[in-house]
Amino acid sequence: MLHGLIDRLFPPEPESPCRKICRIDMTQDLCVGCWRRRDEIAAWRSYSRREKRALLAQLPAREQAYRSGDAAP
Repeated sequence: MLHGLIDRLFPPEPESPCRKICRIDMTQDLCVGCWRRRDEIAAWRSYSRREKRALLAQLPAREQAYRSGDAAP
C-alpha cells in the first residue's frame, strides 16, 4: 500500500521517446523518429517531469499531422 502511495506522489521519470531513428525533416524541424523538434531533443535532460509528460502528450498529434501531410502542430 505504501509503495502505491509513493508511486503516486513521486511518479517515475518519463523515458525519452527516442526510437534511435534520428532523421530530422528540416522543413518541419521535426525528428520523424520521435516527433520532437531539435530544441526539445537537446533540452530533454533539463526538462522537469511535468515538462516531459506535457511534451510526450503532444507527440501523437505531431505524428498524425505529419503523416497526413498537415503542418506539424
